[in-house]
Amino acid sequence: MSPFLCVSQFRTQFSSISVERGCKKRELSIGRTFLFQAISLTPTSLKIWNQEYPLSNSTKIIVISYGKASIQMATGAHDILNPHLQKTLILAPEQQKTSVGELGNTTKIWFGAKNNLPDENSVQATRNLIQEIRESDSESTLFLFLISGGGSALLTAPRDTVSLEEKLKTIKIMQAHGATIQELNTVRQKLSEVKGGKLLRNIKVSSVERIYFPMKIQIYFQKGSSISLIISDIIGNNIDLIASGATVPQKDNSATISEILKDLKIQENDLPESVQKLLKEKEEGRESALY
Repeated sequence: MSPFLCVSQFRTQFSSISVERGCKKRELSIGRTFLFQAISLTPTSLKIWNQEYPLSNSTKIIVISYGKASIQMATGAHDILNPHLQKTLILAPEQQKTSVGELGNTTKIWFGAKNNLPDENSVQATRNLIQEIRESDSESTLFLFLISGGGSALLTAPRDTVSLEEKLKTIKIMQAHGATIQELNTVRQKLSEVKGGKLLRNIKVSSVERIYFPMKIQIYFQKGSSISLIISDIIGNNIDLIASGATVPQKDNSATISEILKDLKIQENDLPESVQKLLKEKEEGRESALY
C-alpha cells in the first residue's frame, strides 16, 4: 500500500480536497490538517512524506505562503515547524482579511488581488515579500514555499518596461480569444519579474532536484535553499505553470509565446507596444542562471 496521499478531486475554492490513503476516502481541509499529513519535524530533520532533509541547530525556516489556501497552509506549518520557524510571510486574497494573531508576532501578512485580479496591493505585497526574502537569505536559511491556486494574481511584479494596466490588458485580450490557463500563465511569466522561476533570483541557489509524487500535489526542492509544496489547480498538473511557476526554474519561452499568439489569432498590434517588444525579447542568461 502506498504511503502517499493520492488526490482524487479538488474543490474549486480550495477549502478541502478529497483524498485516498489505500482504499479509504475521506475529506481533509487544505489547511492545518493537510500540512500535518504532509510535514513532520524531528530534532535533526524536516520530513515531507518519505523525503527527509537534515536540519542543523542553526537552521532557520522561513515559510512563504501565497494563494487561496495561504492562510490555512501557513497556520498548519506554524504549528509543526517550531522551534526552527523564524518567520512566516503570507500573501492572501483581499476577501480573506482576518486576524493572524494566533501565528504570533513573527508573521507578516499582505492582502491583494481583489476579485482574483492583480492590483496595486498585489504589486506592493510582492515588493514587500521580495525585500523580506533578500534580508532573510543566508547559508542557514531554508525557505518553505506553500503555493496554491490564485497565487498568480497575488504574486505580481510586472517587468520594468510594462505597467500593470498593460499587463492586464494583454491578459484580457488573450482571454477574449479563448486562451487556456496554461497559455495565460506562459505569457504572465514573460511579463513578470517573479513568475517562471524568477522569484528564486532573490535566493542563493545551489543544486536543483525535482521530486514528483503520484498525486496532484507535487514538491519542488532546491538543496540548501528552498522547498516548494505546490497544490495543482490546472489540468495536467504542470508545476511550471501552477500559480505561474514562480519557484520553478524554466527556459526562455519566447518561441512558445509566438506560437500561442498565432494559434489564438491575436495580431501583434492588438497588444500594447511595450508588451509587443517584451514578448519578442529573449531573456539572456535566464537558462544558465536557473538550471
